[in-house]
Amino acid sequence: MIRKRIIIISIIVVGLITFIGISQITNAKLVEPVKVSKQVEDFVLHVRIEQNEKGFQVLRALEYKGEAEVEILHRTPLISISIDRNDHDFTGSPVSRKMDPGDKYARDPKYFEPLEEGTHTIFIHGQFYVNDELINIEEKREITFK
Repeated sequence: MIRKRIIIISIIVVGLITFIGISQITNAKLVEPVKVSKQVEDFVLHVRIEQNEKGFQVLRALEYKGEAEVEILHRTPLISISIDRNDHDFTGSPVSRKMDPGDKYARDPKYFEPLEEGTHTIFIHGQFYVNDELINIEEKREITFK
């Protein structure tokens, strides 16, 4: 009988510790929005990281600043985001997109759960082809959660 009580109390204690740990993670909020703009040749990669109601979101776009229409070819995603590890996976069937000077090619936001309190590194990698030339635009930023 005493053994059952000890087991039940142990389960309750472990459950409470787990609950407190999870609530600490999910209560952390992005300290401030982060904006990234990086230009390579005639292309500018734009990223904005901001808090949302369930964690944070990353808005991504590619801007073309050239003088004539071009066609880009990319796999999914056009702009890859990874957290605390520089690990990107461009998969899927190739996607073609014509761009005129001044065009912005925006992708759907990418949503993330809140991160643990502290500083984290966001790795950003845009990859696409123009005239059979591979263009990589890479950047990293620190983001802080409290």
